[in-house]
Amino acid sequence: MGRAKGRTRKIEKATIIGDPIIDATDKRIVYSIDVGGVQGNAWEYKYTGDAALAIVNFNAEIQTLKRSLVWSAVNEWRSANRDKYAGLLKQL
Repeated sequence: MGRAKGRTRKIEKATIIGDPIIDATDKRIVYSIDVGGVQGNAWEYKYTGDAALAIVNFNAEIQTLKRSLVWSAVNEWRSANRDKYAGLLKQL
């Protein structure tokens, strides 16, 4: 007698599409992000050395329940592209 096999859950992941750009008018970094086939944007503002991420152009589920997926993608991109990220911050 073995254990009942459960359903395998598909783990969703957010990915950054292309390189982020600077929105000079509003002083923010704009990331284009794909979360499980749904595309939208996240904006990063820089305030006194701390970054705040606004998740926009996504449905309510992603903005609330899957927000951590977007944060993970942004943090992963920052880690992999430290020089590019530093250059973007200098432009703000």
